[in-house]
Amino acid sequence: MKRAILLLLLSASVALGQRPASKPRVIVCGWDGADWSLLDPLMAAGKLPNVGALVASGRTYDLASFQPMASPMIWTTIATGRTPVDHGVADFQETD
Repeated sequence: MKRAILLLLLSASVALGQRPASKPRVIVCGWDGADWSLLDPLMAAGKLPNVGALVASGRTYDLASFQPMASPMIWTTIATGRTPVDHGVADFQETD
């Protein structure tokens, strides 16, 4: 019975857009094809004020990538947390 009540409360908090206090919020922003060597000068020139505000109030990191750098393979890896060998997505199309 206690488990059912806990599950009900947790479900209600998720449905109401609230989260348990012990879970920090994390937002991963990925920009396909962007690189800090491109973004940094644009932010410094004031041409990307919203990106600059996100960077100023958050955290950035240089990530290593899988080779070849094919968007479908990389974004599927980010979304699933699995390697390309595991998820099987390698390109925009599937061949028979």
